[in-house]
Amino acid sequence: MMKRILFVAMLFASTTLFAQKDTVGLNIPFKDQKIVYEGVVEVPNKTKLELDVSAMKFLSFNFNDIGESMQNKNEEEVVDKGTLTTTITGRMGTPWNFKNKMTVKIDFKDNKYSYQIFDITTSLPDGNIDVTPIETAYSSLISGKWVINKKFTKSLLVNLNADINAFIGKLKEAMNSKKESF
Repeated sequence: MMKRILFVAMLFASTTLFAQKDTVGLNIPFKDQKIVYEGVVEVPNKTKLELDVSAMKFLSFNFNDIGESMQNKNEEEVVDKGTLTTTITGRMGTPWNFKNKMTVKIDFKDNKYSYQIFDITTSLPDGNIDVTPIETAYSSLISGKWVINKKFTKSLLVNLNADINAFIGKLKEAMNSKKESF
């Protein structure tokens, strides 16, 4: 009887631990315990060269960080690092602008491309914490051990998720566009 009680308790505990990933209500994609946004997009009637040109123009227009642009470029892919600013409104209505650095990789073939956004880090606006992997903020939200308060951490993650999804939307629009407008 004692073994059954212990087994049920362990089963309940393990179920509770695994369920914690969803308790914050965020839809943030994970791959190998890292936050990674990725997808494959079909683009009919667009050659690999046209996709390459579209990717280069889009990234150069959207990531203009001097010294970090175009980390890797070849005939099959382009890898770029850049910064995306996420704004959080503080208690008194004060905007806080977090600088989020990330890596974007775009692989292309005729009629399709894939993208990955990974290695996402964030910096507090006041510079007290230089660079923090975004997984740290997510982990602190789940564990309850915050670098900053819970509401602020959740706002950062929600707004960053929305900003990255908007960035992906712009990428898709640019890659599918027949004209050169980014």
